[in-house]
Amino acid sequence: MSQLLPYEIHRLIEELSSDNAAVRRSAAQALGQVGEPAKDAVPALIKALGEGHGPLRYRAAEALGRIGDPAAIPVLIEALGDRYYRVRRRTAEALGRIGEPAKDVVPALIKALSDDNFDYDNWSGRHIDGIRHAVAEALGRIGEPAKDAVPALIQALGDENVSVRYSAASALGRIGEPAKDGVPALIQTLGDENEYVRYRAADALGQIGTPAVPALIQALGDKNQTVRSRAAYALGQVGTPEASKAIEEYEKQKELHSEKVHKRQEYCA
Repeated sequence: MSQLLPYEIHRLIEELSSDNAAVRRSAAQALGQVGEPAKDAVPALIKALGEGHGPLRYRAAEALGRIGDPAAIPVLIEALGDRYYRVRRRTAEALGRIGEPAKDVVPALIKALSDDNFDYDNWSGRHIDGIRHAVAEALGRIGEPAKDAVPALIQALGDENVSVRYSAASALGRIGEPAKDGVPALIQTLGDENEYVRYRAADALGQIGTPAVPALIQALGDKNQTVRSRAAYALGQVGTPEASKAIEEYEKQKELHSEKVHKRQEYCA
């Protein structure tokens, strides 16, 4: 959306109090598209999140995240327990957009990530993809201040939901060195059945850095070729002398193995 003038933003704020539900929803959505310049709308959006019907509440949560005002954090923490799954998902995404200033929400996000019912939809009676994924993503965006979430994120690496595993690996990488306890689980995740999860695990190990080097060097000898190649990639990301030396030795061993295979094929021919 193009930049709105102050009076246009004020009009949208007034529309949040309209008797017409569709007008209220559209106003919340438009304010979210404006983003940070719509910060004067935060009090009205907080009110909408706490009092509105489901579709308005999740648009209000989304708008608060896009505006990024930390003043909205307390009501967003409360909204993580909303009965409507769309509100819970948009709330988690909003807290992720706010990022590090939302560090006080980490305990609530840890609880949500570990709650098998957090992504349950009461209306359809089924679990919805993308909600706990948004929680893990939010923890990653908060970064190092979310280090208390490391045990929960390690557990999430074994989740049956691919998007949760992907976001958990990403979050551990963004937390960085304080996530070093996650190195063994990330090494195991290098062999995940999903290639995107494998790549994200390798990136995370590279971001954690030096504490991951010994385990990565050991993973160069794994029986799984994918694990070996992703471990080498992660060592390259770390870039320490120890890591570089290990990659050099790994490449030599690969070359020797290729020569042996080639000679064997020539002999058999």
